[in-house]
Amino acid sequence: MNLPKEITVIVHRTNQGLWAKVKEFPHCYTQAKNYSELIKMLNDAIFSYAGISEKERKGFYIPKSLAEELQRKKWGKFFEELQRKQALKGRSTEKYTAAPYGV
Repeated sequence: MNLPKEITVIVHRTNQGLWAKVKEFPHCYTQAKNYSELIKMLNDAIFSYAGISEKERKGFYIPKSLAEELQRKKWGKFFEELQRKQALKGRSTEKYTAAPYGV
């Protein structure tokens, strides 16, 4: 089974913690005590649902907002480091190349 790049997760809060359903996969549910645990449990439920063993798993699902924030921070740190290096050199000429989106 090929997994989609994005999924929709419906999260419910209860007195015991959280439970979630993956909209794209019928009968794919999980529960957890907190949000961090829920992310781990969701991934386990998704990969198990798809019949993908732990050894075969590549990547994992995280909330899109978290992925976007991590990407911004990654690029922010990269540009801070680049700016620091350029400040040490004074003036420089460099070649630029296109990088795949999302690198």
